[in-house]
Amino acid sequence: MADDERWEIVNGDAYAMSPAPPVRHQDIHREVLMAIGAHFRGRPCRVYPSPIDVKLDDMDVVQPDIVVVCKPEQITRSRIEGAPTLVVEILSPSTAQRDRGVKQDGCLCQSRRSGSLAGDALAAVH
Repeated sequence: MADDERWEIVNGDAYAMSPAPPVRHQDIHREVLMAIGAHFRGRPCRVYPSPIDVKLDDMDVVQPDIVVVCKPEQITRSRIEGAPTLVVEILSPSTAQRDRGVKQDGCLCQSRRSGSLAGDALAAVH
Protein backbone atom coordinates (compact mmCIF):
# COMPACT_ATOMS: atom_id res chain seq x y z
CA MET A 1 0.00 0.00 0.00
CA ALA A 2 1.40 3.38 -0.99
CA ASP A 3 1.45 6.20 1.58
CA ASP A 4 -0.94 8.31 -0.49
CA GLU A 5 -3.60 5.58 -0.76
CA ARG A 6 -6.48 5.29 1.70
CA TRP A 7 -7.44 1.82 2.94
CA GLU A 8 -9.72 0.36 5.60
CA ILE A 9 -9.47 -3.11 7.12
CA VAL A 10 -12.81 -4.65 8.09
CA ASN A 11 -12.96 -8.22 9.41
CA GLY A 12 -9.41 -8.65 8.17
CA ASP A 13 -10.28 -7.70 4.57
CA ALA A 14 -8.62 -4.64 2.99
CA TYR A 15 -10.84 -2.18 1.12
CA ALA A 16 -9.42 0.56 -1.09
CA MET A 17 -11.15 3.87 -0.51
CA SER A 18 -11.99 6.31 -3.27
CA PRO A 19 -9.44 9.11 -3.61
CA ALA A 20 -11.85 12.00 -3.05
CA PRO A 21 -15.56 12.06 -2.22
CA PRO A 22 -17.97 13.95 -4.50
CA VAL A 23 -18.83 17.58 -3.77
CA ARG A 24 -22.29 16.69 -2.39
CA HIS A 25 -20.66 14.35 0.13
CA GLN A 26 -18.24 17.09 1.17
CA ASP A 27 -21.06 19.63 1.57
CA ILE A 28 -22.92 17.29 3.92
CA HIS A 29 -19.70 16.42 5.74
CA ARG A 30 -18.95 20.10 6.39
CA GLU A 31 -22.44 20.86 7.73
CA VAL A 32 -22.55 17.80 10.00
CA LEU A 33 -19.00 18.43 11.25
CA MET A 34 -19.84 22.05 12.14
CA ALA A 35 -23.01 21.00 13.98
CA ILE A 36 -21.26 18.26 15.93
CA GLY A 37 -18.33 20.57 16.69
CA ALA A 38 -20.72 23.19 18.07
CA HIS A 39 -22.50 20.56 20.20
CA PHE A 40 -19.26 19.31 21.78
CA ARG A 41 -17.61 22.73 22.20
CA GLY A 42 -16.61 23.23 25.82
CA ARG A 43 -16.85 19.51 26.60
CA PRO A 44 -13.94 17.13 27.16
CA CYS A 45 -14.43 15.52 23.75
CA ARG A 46 -12.46 15.82 20.50
CA VAL A 47 -14.11 15.87 17.07
CA TYR A 48 -12.08 14.56 14.11
CA PRO A 49 -12.89 14.68 10.39
CA SER A 50 -11.67 12.01 7.99
CA PRO A 51 -9.18 10.74 7.24
CA ILE A 52 -8.25 9.38 10.67
CA ASP A 53 -7.60 5.74 11.51
CA VAL A 54 -9.78 4.12 14.15
CA LYS A 55 -8.32 0.79 15.27
CA LEU A 56 -11.21 -1.21 16.66
CA ASP A 57 -9.14 -4.39 17.07
CA ASP A 58 -6.45 -6.33 15.22
CA MET A 59 -8.89 -7.14 12.39
CA ASP A 60 -10.60 -3.76 11.98
CA VAL A 61 -9.08 -0.37 11.17
CA VAL A 62 -11.63 2.05 9.70
CA GLN A 63 -11.73 5.70 8.63
CA PRO A 64 -15.20 7.06 9.43
CA ASP A 65 -16.21 10.45 8.02
CA ILE A 66 -16.47 12.02 11.49
CA VAL A 67 -15.34 10.65 14.85
CA VAL A 68 -16.00 11.97 18.36
CA VAL A 69 -13.74 10.73 21.17
CA CYS A 70 -14.48 11.61 24.79
CA LYS A 71 -11.84 9.37 26.40
CA PRO A 72 -8.41 11.02 26.01
CA GLU A 73 -6.63 7.69 26.58
CA GLN A 74 -8.02 6.46 23.23
CA ILE A 75 -6.14 9.17 21.31
CA THR A 76 -2.63 8.19 20.25
CA ARG A 77 -0.14 10.00 18.08
CA SER A 78 -1.26 8.12 14.96
CA ARG A 79 -4.85 6.95 15.50
CA ILE A 80 -7.84 6.36 17.75
CA GLU A 81 -7.72 3.09 19.72
CA GLY A 82 -11.07 1.39 20.32
CA ALA A 83 -14.64 2.39 19.60
CA PRO A 84 -15.15 6.18 19.59
CA THR A 85 -18.03 7.84 21.40
CA LEU A 86 -19.70 8.71 18.10
CA VAL A 87 -19.06 7.60 14.51
CA VAL A 88 -20.66 9.36 11.54
CA GLU A 89 -20.69 7.90 8.03
CA ILE A 90 -22.07 9.87 5.11
CA LEU A 91 -23.42 7.25 2.75
CA SER A 92 -23.09 7.28 -0.99
CA PRO A 93 -24.32 4.60 -3.40
CA SER A 94 -20.80 3.20 -3.81
CA THR A 95 -20.10 2.80 -0.06
CA ALA A 96 -23.52 2.38 1.59
CA GLN A 97 -23.52 -1.41 1.66
CA ARG A 98 -20.11 -1.67 3.37
CA ASP A 99 -20.78 1.29 5.70
CA ARG A 100 -24.17 -0.09 6.79
CA GLY A 101 -22.91 -3.65 7.00
CA VAL A 102 -19.57 -4.88 8.23
CA LYS A 103 -18.16 -1.44 9.08
CA GLN A 104 -21.12 -0.38 11.23
CA ASP A 105 -21.35 -3.82 12.82
CA GLY A 106 -17.64 -3.72 13.69
CA CYS A 107 -17.93 -0.35 15.43
CA LEU A 108 -21.00 -1.41 17.37
CA CYS A 109 -19.58 -4.79 18.38
CA GLN A 110 -16.33 -3.20 19.54
CA SER A 111 -18.22 -0.58 21.55
CA ARG A 112 -20.20 -3.30 23.31
CA ARG A 113 -17.04 -5.32 24.07
CA SER A 114 -15.24 -2.27 25.45
CA GLY A 115 -18.19 -1.07 27.53
CA SER A 116 -18.16 2.19 25.61
CA LEU A 117 -21.31 4.21 25.08
CA ALA A 118 -20.43 4.53 21.40
CA GLY A 119 -23.16 5.57 19.06
CA ASP A 120 -23.30 5.74 15.31
CA ALA A 121 -24.98 7.93 12.77
CA LEU A 122 -25.52 7.45 9.06
CA ALA A 123 -26.48 10.17 6.58
CA ALA A 124 -27.43 9.25 3.02
CA VAL A 125 -26.14 11.04 -0.07
CA HIS A 126 -28.00 10.56 -3.34
